[in-house]
Amino acid sequence: MTEGTQHDAAELRAMGIGHPSIHDDAELVEIVEMLLDLGVELDDMAGNDITFLGAPLMIRPDATIEPGEVFPRAQAEADFRARAAVALGYNIDEDARLLTPAEVDTVEFFDVMREVVGEDDLLAMMRVMGGSMARLSRTVLPRFLDAAASVLRRHLAVAAASPTAWNVDGSRAATMERLTVGFVDMVGFTSFTEQANLKEFIDALTAFESQAQNVIVTSGGTLVKLIGDEVMFVAPTPASGVEIARRLAKLPLGSSGPGSVRIGLSAGEVVAVGGDYYGTVVNIASRSVRHAEPDTIVATVSVVNGAHASARFESIGTRELRGISEPVELFQLM
Repeated sequence: MTEGTQHDAAELRAMGIGHPSIHDDAELVEIVEMLLDLGVELDDMAGNDITFLGAPLMIRPDATIEPGEVFPRAQAEADFRARAAVALGYNIDEDARLLTPAEVDTVEFFDVMREVVGEDDLLAMMRVMGGSMARLSRTVLPRFLDAAASVLRRHLAVAAASPTAWNVDGSRAATMERLTVGFVDMVGFTSFTEQANLKEFIDALTAFESQAQNVIVTSGGTLVKLIGDEVMFVAPTPASGVEIARRLAKLPLGSSGPGSVRIGLSAGEVVAVGGDYYGTVVNIASRSVRHAEPDTIVATVSVVNGAHASARFESIGTRELRGISEPVELFQLM
């Protein structure tokens, strides 16, 4: 019996539980214990490929809803939701796997949409959608998982090299990082959207995001999000943040919409949650961009003090920023 477990590797193999890629007893017992924790029964493991049994539970851990609770079998033919579920590829028979709340919400959404689109057209579209997704999952899943894993490993390596990336706060709900935060605003975008047609509008946004991401990533920063006509980015140091801002201010945007940008920078400790950043430093950067002239960059003293000596700044005085209790002195990059 392996220490700390309730199962013996020899007994498990005698039951037909195992896999050629599992090399030793400890690994076999560990995998079996994990599957048991996920809710897989020993009988289900016998004679099956146990390396795949846990995947559905790990991908859909909140699958707890019996199909019969949502789609009564007696009403299945008359219930649009049941037909919609089948069109999407859900097996709603009694022996089908459980549903997640999101899957039920998806069916409810399409139930509402039929009033707009029409029942027959909507079901036809859903059949295409369900069939395409099923084929896609079977065709590209292995390569997709490999590709996603390689991208994740790269970003984990970058994060691991940062001395603050794993600075978890006391509640262990978020990490605290010292970063430079920048907001880039397209000048005149509102008036542009009033005159532009849909294609011009989409082209302008796409070009802005594409060019901004290229500048930010190649300068060592991270594009956090595109918020309408504004981009938020973070950089590891004030110096790199200023360099990114300089390059963004020179983007050739004239052919794709508004021709200039203005940028606000702040540096300090931020709260990292779910790939986004929060805190006073973020709020100051967001508010300060409104005090920058077109094609200019404004920054707080924390950025000025951490920038390269070659970067020259000039104070434009203190400013009242919405939601910030004390006035903030801002500096313009010359």
